[in-house]
Amino acid sequence: MRIIIPHPFTGESKSYKTLTGKDGRFSLQVNTQTNISRCIIQTDLNEGVWATVFIKNGEENTMYLRYTKDRMIDSISISESAGFPEEDLLAGFQKFEMLLSSKTDRPKVKLYDKSFAFYADDAVKTMQERKTILKQPPWLSEEMQQLVYRDYELAMYASFILDYRNSLIRNYLNTNNQQSPDSADIYTPVRADYKVLKTLDLNDPQIVLCFTYGDFVRELLLNKTMNIPRIGETPVAKWAREAKAFLSPLIGSDKGMFYDMLVGNAYALQFDLELQPLSPRQIANIQSYYKGGDMENCCCGETMKSCHRHGQKKT
Repeated sequence: MRIIIPHPFTGESKSYKTLTGKDGRFSLQVNTQTNISRCIIQTDLNEGVWATVFIKNGEENTMYLRYTKDRMIDSISISESAGFPEEDLLAGFQKFEMLLSSKTDRPKVKLYDKSFAFYADDAVKTMQERKTILKQPPWLSEEMQQLVYRDYELAMYASFILDYRNSLIRNYLNTNNQQSPDSADIYTPVRADYKVLKTLDLNDPQIVLCFTYGDFVRELLLNKTMNIPRIGETPVAKWAREAKAFLSPLIGSDKGMFYDMLVGNAYALQFDLELQPLSPRQIANIQSYYKGGDMENCCCGETMKSCHRHGQKKT
């Protein structure tokens, strides 16, 4: 049994595995960072088949999967469904994968010599075209369609909008017989170009249920055009003010949940890129800013106790 749980505050996805007993039962103790976490689960009966489950923080969660003879999941029952019907749990992740793997029928056109606005409009048009997949079988509720599309949208923005240069290099190769471009052939965006991010509503509470949210925030922090400074030992409030000065004109807000998520992901970059634990100064900065509670716990409480990225023994 394997379950993958997104951790939006630190931009990672945690994978947990356990063996099932002879009666098919299993038990896992997991960490979550949101009150309700949207996760995916599979067993090695068929590793290509995933189901969506929801986990409520701080409680015992139960789930039941039933397989057909050809090892497909045909029934799922969970203690916390977040209001989604069984059909959404069975087919939601499959629909997300269909969106990611779908191809447009439009011929490849040169985009590298167009304006950033033209390129962004083309990317949004492609996403809108693929949205029709949500209206095809397997059927999903309107609420799950919206959530799956938000997930897909974040993945596309991370890969094609924020990673603009690599995307345009691929476009050049695909429209020039796989010849590599010179650096002058690719437009270099400026920060104001990224005002297209306003369309994402990054303070939407539902966005933390998206599997690709952490990937998107990471690309944002690493984006060279944005040039958001690393957090280091800068006091959290000061760093947040600087980040808001960069981002608020682009996302349309200088308040909200998004900036708390940005802080957590900024510290997580240090663990991933430098393999360095939090310094005593950084821990003091976090405690001073959050003054206890869940956000502090995500940054340096539970994470310090159980996350291998902090050099602690995993429990």
